Amino acid sequence: LDGNKKDTNDDNLDNVGNSTSLGYLKACRQINAGSAEYYLSKLFTATNNNASSESNAYKQSTIQRASAFLDKCLPLNPHVRSLMAAIGNPNENLSPGKTCMAAHVSHLCAMTSTEG
Repeated sequence: LDGNKKDTNDDNLDNVGNSTSLGYLKACRQINAGSAEYYLSKLFTATNNNASSESNAYKQSTIQRASAFLDKCLPLNPHVRSLMAAIGNPNENLSPGKTCMAAHVSHLCAMTSTEG
């Protein structure tokens, strides 16, 4: 390999190309990145005054339904939408319209994580 070229990895979501499912996973991982801060702010009241927690995407996703995000990101591909909905809600028989977006994102990231 050329020393200037970056080695590609299937788990790398930087370049999603035309893949709607990888684009959706990348968006979910970006939302999930704030989950630790959100849950810590719930445990420790001192961090509730943190200004960055107000703009935390994960915090905002706790009041959203998964169906709105799925409809916005995957409107033209019902099979991929169904797959992502199923991965994001693996243990419950709820439609995306009744599923919290934060729970959907957490499940989706856990199911697709390389950490096992």
